Amino acid sequence: DSIGTSIRALAWQHLRESFGMARVSNRLKVFISYRSGHERLAEAIAVRLGREGLDPWFDKWEVLAGDSLPGKIEQGFAESVAFIALITSDYREGRWATEEMEIAITRRVEEAYPVIPILADDCPKPHLLRHLVHVDLRERNPEAFEVKMGEVIDAINRLDRNPFRR
Repeated sequence: DSIGTSIRALAWQHLRESFGMARVSNRLKVFISYRSGHERLAEAIAVRLGREGLDPWFDKWEVLAGDSLPGKIEQGFAESVAFIALITSDYREGRWATEEMEIAITRRVEEAYPVIPILADDCPKPHLLRHLVHVDLRERNPEAFEVKMGEVIDAINRLDRNPFRR
């Protein structure tokens, strides 16, 4: 499994470099937004993205004691190429999650910044995300998680899955 993950990460890195999409770190940063209380699932997503060769912006890894939280969030947005919103029934109650979602939607409108909602609970999506296709991560088992994370990774890398355009 780790060999397959490494090969896929190297293949994506090569593809990004071939098309001039490489960043200085050669790893695309992806901002992960979630509501407090759902750190375990958010971290599992971050770990999976990292194993795929991406650079997840996960607050528990990025923000240290004494850091400016708004400053770190702003830096995370500035460096990221995509936004993941982990949608739970209490997501809209979180002040920071709501602010992050609004910033992401503004960037989506102004810059075509990819916003990927991940539905983690049986709940409606926030109004600003309703029109976006989501990844359904409500089924909690390792096989489903891997399949759904494949959809997220394809979206981040903007993979064209139509076999007739290759």
